[in-house]
Amino acid sequence: MGRLAKWLVGVGLVFYFIFLVVSSIPGAWASYFVVKSAPGVQLFGVSGTIWKGKAAKASVNIDGLVVDLGELRWKLKPINLLGFSACANITSAKLSTDFCRALLGARNTVENFQFDFPASYGNRLLRDANFDGNASLNLRKAVVSDRGLVDELDGNFSWRNSRIKVEGRWFALGDYAANLSANGEGAVRAEIFDRQAPIKVNLIGLIGVSEPPKVQGVVRLTDQAPPEAQDVLSIFAVPTDDGGFEVKFPL
Repeated sequence: MGRLAKWLVGVGLVFYFIFLVVSSIPGAWASYFVVKSAPGVQLFGVSGTIWKGKAAKASVNIDGLVVDLGELRWKLKPINLLGFSACANITSAKLSTDFCRALLGARNTVENFQFDFPASYGNRLLRDANFDGNASLNLRKAVVSDRGLVDELDGNFSWRNSRIKVEGRWFALGDYAANLSANGEGAVRAEIFDRQAPIKVNLIGLIGVSEPPKVQGVVRLTDQAPPEAQDVLSIFAVPTDDGGFEVKFPL
C-alpha cells in the first residue's frame, strides 16, 4: 500500500505540474493553433490563457461567406486529456458548443451545438433565388473527420418566418425543419418537413463534401399557398396524379 500511495502521489504531482504549465500558456497561442488547424477561423483581441480565455471578435470564412460570431469565449476541460482528447466549451453571442479534438487521429466531436443565423446566409447556394427568415442549427452530437466526412450525426435544422425571392418577388413560406443524421457514407441526410406552412413538403436531402447536394421528395400546395407557387414549382418539379409535385434536384 505504501508503494501504491507514493505512485498515486507522484502521478498527481505530474498532472498538477502539467496543469500549471498549460494554465499559464497565453491565449494568443490558442489563437495560433486554431487559425493553423482551421484557416477559415479568425480571432481578434485574444486575452486570457489557453486554458480559459476569450477573443473580442471571432469570425469564420465558409467558401467566401464571412460569418461574424461576435465575442467568443473558451474553457478547456482537463479531464478529457486522460482520454487523449483536447476538449473545450466554446460560447459566443451566436453559438455554443462542446468541442473535442482527438489527439491521436483526425477525429472531431461536437456536442450540444447551437447556432442561430439569418437564412440569407444560404443565398450563395442558388443563383436565381434569395432567402430570408431566421435559421437555427442544433446538433446533439456530430463526429466529423478532418476531410469533412460525417461519421455520426444527431441534430436538427429549422427555418422560421421563411421567405424566398424568385424572379424579383418575395413569397412567404412559413416554418420548416429537418432532422439530420449520417447516411453511412460520409454525408448528411436531412429529412425535411413543414411545421406551419402553406406549402407542405416531404423531402430527403443529401449533403456531402465530395458531391453536390441532392434533394428528392414531394411538395403539396394548400389553399393558403401563394398563387404563383404552382408556376414556380413547375420550373423544377413534375406534377403528380394526386395534385402534388415531385421534386428531384439535380434534375
